[in-house]
Amino acid sequence: MKVRPQIVRYIVCIPRDLSSLTCKGKNSEDSRWAKMTAAISTDFPTLSIELWNETRLISELQKESSSGIYKFWFKNSEISEENVRFAFEKSKESWLSTKYVPELNTYGEIDNTVSEFLGSPKQRNDIRLIFEKFCMLCDRFSYTAHELISVCGDNDPKLSASLTAMKDYLTARKNEINEALEWLNNETIYSLNIIDETDFFIDLDTLILQLKESKEEFHHHFHFYEVSKALRQLERIDM
Repeated sequence: MKVRPQIVRYIVCIPRDLSSLTCKGKNSEDSRWAKMTAAISTDFPTLSIELWNETRLISELQKESSSGIYKFWFKNSEISEENVRFAFEKSKESWLSTKYVPELNTYGEIDNTVSEFLGSPKQRNDIRLIFEKFCMLCDRFSYTAHELISVCGDNDPKLSASLTAMKDYLTARKNEINEALEWLNNETIYSLNIIDETDFFIDLDTLILQLKESKEEFHHHFHFYEVSKALRQLERIDM
């Protein structure tokens, strides 16, 4: 920004997807990215930071307008059924002939990655189920948050404002996912807008902490518990 103060949009390209939060630790790659972009936004509010990860890069390369770029850089990387069969037969006749035992064959990370890339029916259905669960939990949070605001809103206005902001934010994300679900159900009719994955790095911990620190929790424990439960369930979904 010191060198080029007129910049308003900065794109960071990384040829893989960042790791998400797990039960082993909270310092995941996507959470560190979210913290970094939040800090940059504070220092430079007019600057937009975008992450183009592997998923986004593949999406961009698949656009008709990128065909020339794709051919220039990846002309030898085209995958076809014929190429895959040829490569397999070649391997089977060499080192696989002594090491591959069909009876011991299992499906692991490579198979999952290939199935996801090819859009296999099972993978598409798994994604559909995740999307449907996310939308259901967004509705559950909205309902429980509304109930909590109705009983203690005036007594803790700061918490009520945070709950309302989260309701609005999750509703917007739910609408995006609903569009994706419609496209999954009938991709020949609908055109799907690209979803900004950074929008799904949702800071739920701050709101959960607010719930714990609220003085109203003692008086309305059940309502607080239901809101916290919905947030924890949302937190476990890797969007």
